[in-house]
Amino acid sequence: MKHLANRLTLLLILLPIIVFSQNKNYKMKWGKVSKEDLAMTSYDPAPTAAAVVLGETGHIDFIFSGEDPTIYFNTHVRIKILSEAGLDWAKINLDFYSKGDFENIVNIAGQTIAPDGTVSKLPKKEIIKVKRNEFWSEVKFTLPNVKVGSVIEYKYKKEIRSVHLPPFWYFQSSIPKRWSKLEMERPDFLHYSILKEYTTGLKEEEILKSRTYEFIGFKQYINGRVVEIEKYNRYATVHYESYIMDNIPSFDTDNLVSYPKDHYSKLYFQLNATEFQDNQLIPVFDSWKDHTIERYEDSRLGKQITNKRNFNKIVEAIMPQMSSAKTDEDKIKIIANFISSEVEWNGYYSIYSRKSLNASFQEGTSNSSEMNLMGIALLNHFGIKSHPVLVSTKGHGKVITAYPISNQFNHIIIQIAAEELILLDFSKKSLPLGTIRPEAINGKGLAIHEGGAYNWIDVTSPITSETSIMNFSLDEKGKLSGKLQIILDNYKAMYFRQEYENKGNDKEYAINFISNEFSQVKINYLEAKDLNNKSAKFINGIELEIPNFAKESKDIISVPVFLNNSWDWIGKSIEKEKRNYPLTLPYPFKDKIIFNMKIPSGYTIEKMPENSKFSLPDNSASFSYRSSVKENNIQVIISLSLKKYNFPEKEYADFKHFFKLVLDKTQKLITLKKL
Repeated sequence: MKHLANRLTLLLILLPIIVFSQNKNYKMKWGKVSKEDLAMTSYDPAPTAAAVVLGETGHIDFIFSGEDPTIYFNTHVRIKILSEAGLDWAKINLDFYSKGDFENIVNIAGQTIAPDGTVSKLPKKEIIKVKRNEFWSEVKFTLPNVKVGSVIEYKYKKEIRSVHLPPFWYFQSSIPKRWSKLEMERPDFLHYSILKEYTTGLKEEEILKSRTYEFIGFKQYINGRVVEIEKYNRYATVHYESYIMDNIPSFDTDNLVSYPKDHYSKLYFQLNATEFQDNQLIPVFDSWKDHTIERYEDSRLGKQITNKRNFNKIVEAIMPQMSSAKTDEDKIKIIANFISSEVEWNGYYSIYSRKSLNASFQEGTSNSSEMNLMGIALLNHFGIKSHPVLVSTKGHGKVITAYPISNQFNHIIIQIAAEELILLDFSKKSLPLGTIRPEAINGKGLAIHEGGAYNWIDVTSPITSETSIMNFSLDEKGKLSGKLQIILDNYKAMYFRQEYENKGNDKEYAINFISNEFSQVKINYLEAKDLNNKSAKFINGIELEIPNFAKESKDIISVPVFLNNSWDWIGKSIEKEKRNYPLTLPYPFKDKIIFNMKIPSGYTIEKMPENSKFSLPDNSASFSYRSSVKENNIQVIISLSLKKYNFPEKEYADFKHFFKLVLDKTQKLITLKKL
């Protein structure tokens, strides 16, 4: 059976591992909770924690007596609930890949132990299996009678019909863990690499024992070929390996972490080779070239765009519209609009088509792969050379380029063959042309070409801009009145078009652009231009009044320049002294504010913030503040540009310093004095 693979990390350490001694017994017996843990009211290393994992174990074993080599993965977790906020940890969701019965979860048990030792067992009828889609299912249950002070524990076995990639083991989570332990019983005829991330302080131990495995005969798919394993018994040396971390802090995430699990302390294994019989060492990995050839020969991917029988009906349907196209740009626009108007996304990401593109088109609903494969097929048919780029969305984790594993990817975007990088995505109706889903801006993408050629590209997007032009008057009471014009493009245009459509011509929509620090805002007029042209700039015009915009004190008026705190969401993520993982924005952007204000009669300007300009060393982030005065009119022009979306942890100190300067500058006030 073809293996499913998962994301890999950059750190590769081959087995056998170095042996370390253990001085502590990291074991739990079901239902045996110490009096100290039952009486615990807080966790000393993290006194404010809502809950703490008292201990958890995972045990990986290999079985060869079935139709497929199988991993048995037994897990036992015990958690102490320390506050009301921790009660949600009693709600358990366990995912598994159920397509073709590849994975299953069995032997589920759970119980709650009250501080007085009373035990409430999880009823079997409360354990529910739900099929989420054609690929994934989940087990759901809630531990009974859970209150603050309770200890909960649950255990289960996951059966995986492949030995290629044992489950990931995450030592870290969003709550602290007292200790976490993974054990593996590895026969010497399976050769794995162990891959680690953020595992400083990891304890490792290895014990060698003997064991006989029964093989009943099965087939292995390795590097695209079938290897038949005959029925026999196999004596093997078994490596009993354990990996332990203790006193593990919670992962402190923020809104500039795209996928926290990418940065958890974790380890996982990748099968390198097997020696099932005759001591024949069979490598598992192929090359990226072989991987690309296989994808192009796959009937669910490459054949969909190279075999015209899979998309000829779509060509017939679009042909009348293509007659008006005079340029390649016209063709791209027509194809993009055609797909987004004729086909609805079904909510699923994939790199494979479920059926022929013709059938998906006629059905009217498609996964993300099918919609973009339709686009590639049509672009190539009408003379615009393009090819697929395999990517991973932010919720799926980052792609690691070290190994040719297809399961790292869950989405396809389109690359136009040109000197400059042009990426397209037809799988989201509201996307401006020339952009891709923001969730697909996530590191590297694999561009694949017919014949086995491939290359890695940086998956990014054009800079998204917002320009705010303000023409206001201020009276002696501090009331601001006038017109605000906001010009948006790319992702900001998409988001605010959606917001405008949801609220209609509603003045509440305009409040999006004004800080809630200002009360009693009055919207006199609102207009929106180019609402339906998703590739055009989205222009908003707002006439407004803000009482008490400026602060009046005796003969002094203090005037802010910002109507909203549009950059505070970044400021909240740079409060830490150090950062051990990248700072990730949704996309690159550039904001510009042009603030024009007429001062009230009888007042003069006492103080203006100084002009300034600064940037990061590589110019990936820059800021400027310029002010000028002409008669009784003030103009302030502020620009912030973040040209990349990902700032590695080694750049955090510079970024933090840069952005603190930005925030400090934007909080400066203009001071007016009465004559």
